[in-house]
Amino acid sequence: MLPPMLRAASPVLLFALLLANCDDSDPAGGGVIGRPGESMCPAEGECRHPLLAGDHVAGPTDVLAAGTWSSNPPSSGKHCGSWGAYQVFSSARPLPRCNYVHNLEHGAVVLLYSCAKGCSEIVAALQSIFDSPPKDPDCAKARVLVTPDGEIDGSVAAVAWGWTWRAAALGDAALLSLRKFVSDHIGSRGEAPEARVCSDGTVAP
Repeated sequence: MLPPMLRAASPVLLFALLLANCDDSDPAGGGVIGRPGESMCPAEGECRHPLLAGDHVAGPTDVLAAGTWSSNPPSSGKHCGSWGAYQVFSSARPLPRCNYVHNLEHGAVVLLYSCAKGCSEIVAALQSIFDSPPKDPDCAKARVLVTPDGEIDGSVAAVAWGWTWRAAALGDAALLSLRKFVSDHIGSRGEAPEARVCSDGTVAP
């Protein structure tokens, strides 16, 4: 039963309130996607997720043994001690989640794609952001990398510490939105606990 104040609200206002509630873990509802234990997010755009402790583990199996991350793609939590180089990774050698979560801890934004049948236009669009990224507020080289991730929901996503972004395709409006996401969350503009670590990672493509 809704409280009297909400019963009197317009349907449009109620819908807006529901969409704004990114921390609702109820898996039902149209226009949002998520999994049990994961924040519910709009089908497109950015969403905030519960922050998990960024403890280091020996490898990916240790992360899985400790339980799931709080979002897909993972945006905080346990991760490997080594992190990825700020480069473009290929499907032949993608950067594992266990490593790129460490990049996020250092204030990076990771651009992701998943295309079983190939998606050259999406890869080219992500490459264009990598080649000309928004300015990093803390480091000479922008902490942005691109990697395939076959476990994401949909074809394209991005992730920063505590935040995810997703879209069905990368048209002009989505590219502008993605660039804004990178700019808003990179380095000390975001919430990463080690946001001013500029050193490149040791895991290369």
